[in-house]
Amino acid sequence: MEKSVSAPTNRLIRVKELRQMLGNPSLSTVYRWIAKGILPEPQRLTPRFIGWRASDIEDFLNSHKNGGASND
Repeated sequence: MEKSVSAPTNRLIRVKELRQMLGNPSLSTVYRWIAKGILPEPQRLTPRFIGWRASDIEDFLNSHKNGGASND
């Protein structure tokens, strides 16, 4: 019997992990990309805790494989 070993896509990714996945852009660049609509909006769970759904980030990375995000 074959098992699928995919990570759960409903987990939340914190900004530190997000930055690592994106090639370590600065924090201000991450928030600029959010403001411009390049990156999906994070979900706020508490006043101090935000995160991105792993599935949203996977979709973003898959759609930008060839072009990559710019530092605009």
